[in-house]
Amino acid sequence: MPPEAAHDRASCEAMKILSFFAISIKVGPTGLRMMILNAVREQRRWPEKYVPRLRMLGEMLVNTIERARASDLSRQQAARVVAAVEAAELGFAEWKPGTDQAYMDSRFCDLLGISAEEEFKKVMELWVARAQADIRPTLSENCCQLQAGEVERARLEYQYDHPRRCLI
Repeated sequence: MPPEAAHDRASCEAMKILSFFAISIKVGPTGLRMMILNAVREQRRWPEKYVPRLRMLGEMLVNTIERARASDLSRQQAARVVAAVEAAELGFAEWKPGTDQAYMDSRFCDLLGISAEEEFKKVMELWVARAQADIRPTLSENCCQLQAGEVERARLEYQYDHPRRCLI
Protein backbone atom coordinates (compact mmCIF):
# COMPACT_ATOMS: atom_id res chain seq x y z
CA MET A 1 0.00 0.00 0.00
CA PRO A 2 1.21 3.53 -0.70
CA PRO A 3 2.13 5.85 2.21
CA GLU A 4 -1.20 7.74 1.98
CA ALA A 5 -2.97 4.47 2.84
CA ALA A 6 -1.30 4.20 6.26
CA HIS A 7 -4.68 4.25 8.04
CA ASP A 8 -5.96 1.41 5.83
CA ARG A 9 -2.74 -0.54 6.38
CA ALA A 10 -3.15 -0.21 10.16
CA SER A 11 -6.77 -1.39 9.92
CA CYS A 12 -5.77 -4.42 7.85
CA GLU A 13 -3.03 -5.31 10.30
CA ALA A 14 -5.44 -5.00 13.24
CA MET A 15 -7.89 -7.37 11.52
CA LYS A 16 -5.08 -9.73 10.49
CA ILE A 17 -5.87 -9.29 6.78
CA LEU A 18 -2.96 -10.58 4.71
CA SER A 19 -4.35 -9.65 1.26
CA PHE A 20 -7.40 -7.80 0.04
CA PHE A 21 -9.04 -7.12 -3.29
CA ALA A 22 -11.40 -4.14 -3.74
CA ILE A 23 -13.70 -3.38 -6.65
CA SER A 24 -15.69 -0.13 -6.84
CA ILE A 25 -19.25 -0.44 -8.13
CA LYS A 26 -21.15 2.59 -9.40
CA VAL A 27 -24.76 2.97 -8.22
CA GLY A 28 -26.82 5.52 -10.11
CA PRO A 29 -25.28 8.81 -11.19
CA THR A 30 -23.49 9.61 -7.91
CA GLY A 31 -23.41 6.51 -5.69
CA LEU A 32 -20.46 4.24 -5.15
CA ARG A 33 -20.23 0.90 -3.35
CA MET A 34 -17.21 -1.30 -2.72
CA MET A 35 -16.90 -5.04 -2.84
CA ILE A 36 -13.88 -6.14 -0.82
CA LEU A 37 -12.48 -9.64 -0.57
CA ASN A 38 -10.05 -10.38 2.26
CA ALA A 39 -7.60 -13.24 2.70
CA VAL A 40 -6.75 -13.94 6.35
CA ARG A 41 -5.01 -17.34 6.19
CA GLU A 42 -2.37 -16.64 3.55
CA GLN A 43 -1.28 -13.92 1.18
CA ARG A 44 -3.04 -14.13 -2.15
CA ARG A 45 -2.91 -12.56 -5.61
CA TRP A 46 -6.20 -12.39 -7.47
CA PRO A 47 -5.71 -12.94 -11.21
CA GLU A 48 -6.66 -10.06 -13.50
CA LYS A 49 -9.08 -12.35 -15.36
CA TYR A 50 -11.23 -12.49 -12.17
CA VAL A 51 -11.88 -8.75 -12.19
CA PRO A 52 -14.74 -8.69 -14.78
CA ARG A 53 -16.48 -11.65 -13.13
CA LEU A 54 -16.10 -10.26 -9.62
CA ARG A 55 -17.30 -6.84 -10.81
CA MET A 56 -20.40 -8.50 -12.33
CA LEU A 57 -21.01 -10.40 -9.08
CA GLY A 58 -20.64 -7.16 -7.12
CA GLU A 59 -23.06 -5.34 -9.43
CA MET A 60 -25.60 -8.14 -9.02
CA LEU A 61 -25.29 -7.98 -5.22
CA VAL A 62 -25.53 -4.18 -5.15
CA ASN A 63 -28.56 -4.19 -7.48
CA THR A 64 -30.29 -6.76 -5.28
CA ILE A 65 -29.60 -4.69 -2.15
CA GLU A 66 -30.77 -1.47 -3.83
CA ARG A 67 -33.98 -3.12 -5.11
CA ALA A 68 -34.72 -4.48 -1.64
CA ARG A 69 -34.12 -1.03 -0.14
CA ALA A 70 -36.42 0.60 -2.72
CA SER A 71 -39.08 -2.05 -2.09
CA ASP A 72 -38.89 -1.43 1.67
CA LEU A 73 -39.27 2.33 1.12
CA SER A 74 -42.25 1.74 -1.16
CA ARG A 75 -43.94 -0.45 1.46
CA GLN A 76 -43.30 2.15 4.15
CA GLN A 77 -44.75 4.92 1.98
CA ALA A 78 -47.81 2.81 1.18
CA ALA A 79 -48.36 2.14 4.89
CA ARG A 80 -48.13 5.88 5.62
CA VAL A 81 -50.71 6.64 2.91
CA VAL A 82 -53.06 3.99 4.29
CA ALA A 83 -52.65 5.38 7.81
CA ALA A 84 -53.30 8.93 6.59
CA VAL A 85 -56.41 7.90 4.63
CA GLU A 86 -57.75 6.02 7.65
CA ALA A 87 -56.97 8.87 10.05
CA ALA A 88 -58.70 11.39 7.80
CA GLU A 89 -61.61 9.00 7.25
CA LEU A 90 -61.24 9.39 3.49
CA GLY A 91 -62.41 6.97 0.86
CA PHE A 92 -60.31 5.63 -1.97
CA ALA A 93 -61.23 5.09 -5.59
CA GLU A 94 -59.08 4.25 -8.54
CA TRP A 95 -60.25 4.45 -12.12
CA LYS A 96 -58.29 3.33 -15.14
CA PRO A 97 -59.15 5.97 -17.79
CA GLY A 98 -60.25 4.60 -21.12
CA THR A 99 -61.93 1.62 -19.44
CA ASP A 100 -64.84 0.87 -17.18
CA GLN A 101 -62.50 -0.69 -14.63
CA ALA A 102 -62.65 0.94 -11.23
CA TYR A 103 -61.96 0.09 -7.64
CA MET A 104 -63.88 1.82 -4.86
CA ASP A 105 -63.39 0.97 -1.22
CA SER A 106 -66.33 0.78 1.18
CA ARG A 107 -65.55 4.15 2.76
CA PHE A 108 -65.60 5.83 -0.67
CA CYS A 109 -68.93 4.19 -1.46
CA ASP A 110 -70.34 5.37 1.88
CA LEU A 111 -69.11 8.92 1.23
CA LEU A 112 -70.87 8.99 -2.14
CA GLY A 113 -73.95 7.12 -0.97
CA ILE A 114 -73.54 4.32 -3.53
CA SER A 115 -73.11 0.58 -3.28
CA ALA A 116 -69.88 -1.14 -4.36
CA GLU A 117 -71.88 -3.40 -6.67
CA GLU A 118 -73.23 -0.59 -8.84
CA GLU A 119 -71.91 -0.50 -12.38
CA PHE A 120 -69.14 1.94 -13.06
CA LYS A 121 -71.10 3.93 -15.66
CA LYS A 122 -73.97 4.32 -13.21
CA VAL A 123 -71.55 5.45 -10.51
CA MET A 124 -70.10 8.09 -12.83
CA GLU A 125 -73.59 9.30 -13.77
CA LEU A 126 -74.61 9.48 -10.10
CA TRP A 127 -71.40 11.26 -9.24
CA VAL A 128 -71.88 13.94 -11.88
CA ALA A 129 -75.61 14.28 -11.08
CA ARG A 130 -74.85 14.89 -7.39
CA ALA A 131 -72.11 17.44 -7.98
CA GLN A 132 -73.01 21.09 -7.45
CA ALA A 133 -75.09 22.20 -10.45
CA ASP A 134 -72.76 24.89 -11.84
CA ILE A 135 -69.79 22.50 -12.02
CA ARG A 136 -71.54 19.53 -13.68
CA PRO A 137 -70.70 20.46 -17.31
CA THR A 138 -67.00 20.87 -16.46
CA LEU A 139 -67.00 17.65 -14.43
CA SER A 140 -68.68 15.75 -17.30
CA GLU A 141 -66.18 17.19 -19.78
CA ASN A 142 -63.24 16.18 -17.55
CA CYS A 143 -64.62 12.64 -17.24
CA CYS A 144 -65.08 12.38 -21.02
CA GLN A 145 -61.54 13.67 -21.67
CA LEU A 146 -60.11 11.16 -19.19
CA GLN A 147 -62.20 8.34 -20.67
CA ALA A 148 -61.04 9.25 -24.21
CA GLY A 149 -57.42 9.44 -23.11
CA GLU A 150 -57.15 13.10 -24.14
CA VAL A 151 -55.72 14.08 -20.74
CA GLU A 152 -53.87 12.12 -18.07
CA ARG A 153 -55.23 14.01 -15.07
CA ALA A 154 -57.99 16.36 -14.11
CA ARG A 155 -58.38 18.34 -10.92
CA LEU A 156 -61.57 20.04 -9.89
CA GLU A 157 -62.88 21.13 -6.51
CA TYR A 158 -66.61 21.12 -5.98
CA GLN A 159 -69.31 20.20 -3.51
CA TYR A 160 -71.07 16.86 -3.70
CA ASP A 161 -74.71 16.46 -2.65
CA HIS A 162 -74.84 13.29 -0.58
CA PRO A 163 -78.14 11.34 -0.80
CA ARG A 164 -78.68 11.91 2.93
CA ARG A 165 -78.86 15.63 2.08
CA CYS A 166 -75.56 16.81 3.39
CA LEU A 167 -72.82 18.45 1.39
CA ILE A 168 -69.37 16.95 1.20
